[in-house]
Amino acid sequence: MLSGFALPLTILPFPDYRSALDDVSQGKTDAVILNRFHGMQYSRERGLEDTAIIFNPTRLFFAASRSGREYLLAAIDKHLIQMKRNPDSVYYRSLKRWTSEPAAFRLPGWLRTAGIAAAGLLLVSLAWSVTLRRQVTRSNAALASRNRSLKLLYECGQAMARCADERSFRQLIEQAPEAIFIQTQGRAVFLNPAACALLGAASPESLLGRPVSSFIHPDFRDEVMRRIALMKERREPASLSEEVFVRTDGTPVTVEVIATPFVYGNESGSLVFARDVTERKIQSHRYESLVEDMPSVICRYAPDGTLTFVNKAICAFLRLDRAAVVGRNVYSFLQEEDRAVVKTAITGLTPGKPIAEYTLSIRRGDGEMRQLRWVSRAIFAPDGQIQEYQSIGFDMTDQRNLEEQLAQSQKMETIGLLAGGVAHDFNNGLQMILGFAELALMQTSLNDPRADDLREIVSAAQRAKRLTSQLLAFSRRIPMELRELKLNEEIESRRRMLSRLLGEDVRVEISLDPAAPAILADVGHIEQVLLNLAVNARDAMPRGGRLTVSTKRVDVNTVTETRGQAGALPGVYACLSVSDTGSGIPQDIQKNIFDPFFTTKGKEKGTGLGLSTVYGIVRQLKGWIEVESQTGQGAAFKLYFPESAEQTRQAAPKPAGAAHVHPTSARILVVEDMEEVGRIAERILAAQGYRAVIATSIAAAKAALRDSEGFDLIFSDVVLGDGNGLDLAEEVFKEKPGARILFASGYADERVRLTTMHERGWKCLTKPYAAKDLLAAVAEALSSAPASS
Repeated sequence: MLSGFALPLTILPFPDYRSALDDVSQGKTDAVILNRFHGMQYSRERGLEDTAIIFNPTRLFFAASRSGREYLLAAIDKHLIQMKRNPDSVYYRSLKRWTSEPAAFRLPGWLRTAGIAAAGLLLVSLAWSVTLRRQVTRSNAALASRNRSLKLLYECGQAMARCADERSFRQLIEQAPEAIFIQTQGRAVFLNPAACALLGAASPESLLGRPVSSFIHPDFRDEVMRRIALMKERREPASLSEEVFVRTDGTPVTVEVIATPFVYGNESGSLVFARDVTERKIQSHRYESLVEDMPSVICRYAPDGTLTFVNKAICAFLRLDRAAVVGRNVYSFLQEEDRAVVKTAITGLTPGKPIAEYTLSIRRGDGEMRQLRWVSRAIFAPDGQIQEYQSIGFDMTDQRNLEEQLAQSQKMETIGLLAGGVAHDFNNGLQMILGFAELALMQTSLNDPRADDLREIVSAAQRAKRLTSQLLAFSRRIPMELRELKLNEEIESRRRMLSRLLGEDVRVEISLDPAAPAILADVGHIEQVLLNLAVNARDAMPRGGRLTVSTKRVDVNTVTETRGQAGALPGVYACLSVSDTGSGIPQDIQKNIFDPFFTTKGKEKGTGLGLSTVYGIVRQLKGWIEVESQTGQGAAFKLYFPESAEQTRQAAPKPAGAAHVHPTSARILVVEDMEEVGRIAERILAAQGYRAVIATSIAAAKAALRDSEGFDLIFSDVVLGDGNGLDLAEEVFKEKPGARILFASGYADERVRLTTMHERGWKCLTKPYAAKDLLAAVAEALSSAPASS
């Protein structure tokens, strides 16, 4: 086969197709014969040219280099053509075998004639067929054109319908108040105007193509991307969530977001709806802040009692964390008897009457029982069933305590008024008993057996006087000689007295604050306060113990800090504290310990006026008392006294060389509305040689002053039936500045103007006064200089 090419050939074997093709492309070999499949696949890669004649039956492929091998390819093509025409050639036999192509032979003449005739008929038939086919083709073309027109009309109608739907849909999206945007591949591909407004953009173009993550606040970014990935994986809508977007100017905005899988432009993504809830969150935060910051306790609980919400006030009240309270049953915090109160109060609440009010006692986290006033509201579902209860509790303990203190103060005020009135009238009776007894005793010889009886009467009257003095102290009507004094000095000066009074088994400890302010008080009454409290403490420590007396400065800034004490004002106070380690005072009787005649001691050991006297003195000095005590743990009395003014009004000093009025020449006007008391004073004065005139009223006194030759001394009761002795003295003082005045009073109230007395240097005797006290006061008044104007 190869010898027919008329070329000097040398056949070289190659291990594979690539090596043979490489040699041809590199000029090392002139041509290559190989499998046609591989030849066609690899020859183009190496720039080879194949033969024009297809040598398919043997699946051979001839190829040579394009440059300088044209003759070779031409020779191969020529030889292949000859072989294809030669019936004796290998190629011809192969072609006949694989393609069943008939061998070349010559036809008989008649057969050629018949063939020609048949060919003519065939040509006629073919021409007719072509003509019919053209007509059919034209008809089909016309029908196809018509069909295309109809289809175009249909598609145009559908397109118009779609456009109308799309316009409606787009109009709906564009006008939607909610922000709507579409994201694919993590980027924004569509935003409606509401979304642009939400993100602070003027148009969608500035946002399209941006990563969705750039719209999310960094604190929420990871969670949002996780939700997007989860939605894509599950191919189901994401649940409603609250997120924070970031506007183009960097401002955060809180939104509620819901998203669903969505295909946009043949790409998978998500359709997102967002609603701006920033204002709602602000309002919610304000509400939460209001609820959290309220001092009242607020909670919500289910119908079965399970707590679902509590504010900070409840946690502070119970001294528990919120997690330790929420989820617990509300009834577990109540006393057994109060649980029924709550259930009864909330049972039967209706939409028309959803509120119940009640008061409970709840134990605070520190163990103290507190009274709370509760207002509970039932929250109803649309079907009328109660969903939840909301309760607000107001701690009324302090208010109740203040109300009780006020009631106690009012009660003490009422008792004081009664005690003062009784003491005043009783003092006048005692004055007559004491005066007449002393007059009788003055007229009785020492050896007369009746003298002892009279002395017993005088002694009994003196004891009764001390009793009425205590009543007057309690009622705050005891006359006082007020002056500025320092508590520290008064206590320190009485250290030894307290030690002797309490005995060796009671240790006295004194702790004094150098900053304790001076107070305006009567020295004798402060001593009485100390003694009464010390004796009371001693009785509470029968086996001995410790008494601590201390002082300190207290700044009271508001009325609230005065503990609700009537008449107490903000300011600086000196606190006197007297505490013991005795048996203590039971809680149930603490509110009664200042009542007059109230005592827990035996009849022989106390009158029940010791603490009431202390109470009256402190209140008269515009202070108040606090008591802290528990059974078995002693008691502490804290007395608060207001700081004194900068200048203390003192009695006018006596000038040296004052004129002396001899008793035998002194005339005294006694002004007393009780004639018996005035007669006693007259007789006592007359016994010493004074000339006394009695006036039983202001009018009578003025008449005596006009008609007489003049008086060296006016001795007047302060409170008279038709006026005030001080007013009478002021009138006399205006007409006669050198007049000498002496007063007497059974008790002190607003009519006994002690300040005026101090300014004028006038002295006041306390009824019932003894004869010697009256004579001493008269002698002092007559020997003193006249009061200055």
